[in-house]
Amino acid sequence: MLNSQFRCYTIHGTNGTRLSRNVAYNSVGMCYYIEDGVEENNLFEYNLAAHVTPIYQPANGGWGQGGETFSAIPDQLLIPADTSAAGFYISNAMNSFIGNAASGGWSGFAFPNVAEPLGDYKGTMLPNNTYLPLHRPLKRFLGNTAHSAGFYWISHGSCIYVGAWLSYDSTGTLIYNSGRNSRDTLFGNGSTTFMLFEQTKTFLCNTGVAHWGNNVHLDAAEMHDCALGAFFFGSSVMHNALVNAVSKNPNNIIRFIDIENGWEGEYTKVGFQFYDTWVQVNLKFKQI
Repeated sequence: MLNSQFRCYTIHGTNGTRLSRNVAYNSVGMCYYIEDGVEENNLFEYNLAAHVTPIYQPANGGWGQGGETFSAIPDQLLIPADTSAAGFYISNAMNSFIGNAASGGWSGFAFPNVAEPLGDYKGTMLPNNTYLPLHRPLKRFLGNTAHSAGFYWISHGSCIYVGAWLSYDSTGTLIYNSGRNSRDTLFGNGSTTFMLFEQTKTFLCNTGVAHWGNNVHLDAAEMHDCALGAFFFGSSVMHNALVNAVSKNPNNIIRFIDIENGWEGEYTKVGFQFYDTWVQVNLKFKQI
């Protein structure tokens, strides 16, 4: 798929679909798109998303954690999350992603907190339901790669991003916030589980993996030439990771431009950030 003006591949109200070995280049808005947050047990394998462009304007948020907030605008911004357009937009994590690659975009893989089913499925779940999209476990995330993303948000943009918030307001308008919003990953019985990312590789990212929620497990990950390898909150694990902050790649300089405030410069490379005393991280990795 080449030069799509809106989306690449959409999974809408469908379970058990296999999307395999597709190429999408130069698209506008979310590319591989799980639409309403109710779609589960789908398989995305060996797909490529490259050169993804946000709609309306890219969500930034400057140096803070709050991100930016957008409302749906008729004929301009139907889904306000498209201001954070990603190669893979995962509104429900109960799906499998095997061997995919994302290049560019607001992020490569985005896991927004979708607080309730959307679109045709609006109003089908009560607020305390453990099957709400933002609570669903990640079925499988294995061998995926993301690079050259996360630069629209100067402070906390990343190649793999778990955060943000998408829901309806009291008038029925979709509201999206791109920033720090937590999530609890739950089984249907309400017990807590971890989001497990296996054999994940990121490079030339602002941040390799950013997870604002609780209970993330990053196993056998590689981060090369990223301003920040990863940052987590809550109880989390990073096991058997390789963080290569500065390689011999001559193009590994990470630069930022903040047009609004007139700032320009280069990022200081950091392997992993221990953010505050409430963060509990079990680390086992080698820094080279």
